[in-house]
Amino acid sequence: MTYADHRELREELSKAAGSKAFKGDALDNQQNVLDIAKLRYNRAQLLGYKTHAHFVLEERMAETPEKVETFLNELLEKAKPAAENEFKTLQRFAKDLDGIDTLQKWDSAYYSEKLKQKLFSLDDEQLKPYFKLENVIAGAFMVAEKLFNLHFEEISNIDKYHEEVLTYKVTNDTGDFISLFYADFFPRKGKRNGAWMTSYKSQSIQNAQNERPHVSIVCNFTKPTKTKPSLLTFNEVTTLFHEFGHALHGMLANTTYPSLSRYQCVLGFCRIA
Repeated sequence: MTYADHRELREELSKAAGSKAFKGDALDNQQNVLDIAKLRYNRAQLLGYKTHAHFVLEERMAETPEKVETFLNELLEKAKPAAENEFKTLQRFAKDLDGIDTLQKWDSAYYSEKLKQKLFSLDDEQLKPYFKLENVIAGAFMVAEKLFNLHFEEISNIDKYHEEVLTYKVTNDTGDFISLFYADFFPRKGKRNGAWMTSYKSQSIQNAQNERPHVSIVCNFTKPTKTKPSLLTFNEVTTLFHEFGHALHGMLANTTYPSLSRYQCVLGFCRIA
């Protein structure tokens, strides 16, 4: 969507992605979504709440739907003028460059990249050779060592769910075992898109024994070939460090109850599980 020069192809891809599970066939999810919403509402009503939002927000930072709406409206008031100006600039750019009269959603990423190159001479593709995956991993481990005195040793003597998954033993300066760390970086058939952190075993204290966690991060970076390594964009580097930061949260947990140490980040939605 960012680099395809053929507008018709971008439109086809956008519409295909936007209509997944929405085609009235055996894989259609419309009724499932309605059923889930109804069940959530019924549960909230049974528990004495006005809506599902009132139920789930009670124990979260926002506390109430009203606070969420106030925050979003204040954000809209402050952000919308700037967004409209940026959109008008992008519209003029697309018109001047390719005669596009009406900018569609499948055009935004493409012309935003072109405009960025024009204004700042910045091309993510030119940065990628500096971000070889192995170097970025080493950089993340170096940061963890400097900040938290953690050391990562790649090991191959534990079970893993796929041969491409990397596994590491994590220790501290005195050699104490801190965590097992799993890293699953490349796309494959059947694997979900996106990036997330999760844990297979949470830290807890049981029978006076500190049970250490098994933590994982999952991404979908470009897979290396025989002649070319996996090279990341700057945004992908940010994604790796983002998920690794959540992984550190899990690795360094030191609580009595697993419910307080089980941290998850799924597609950007991060929470204590």
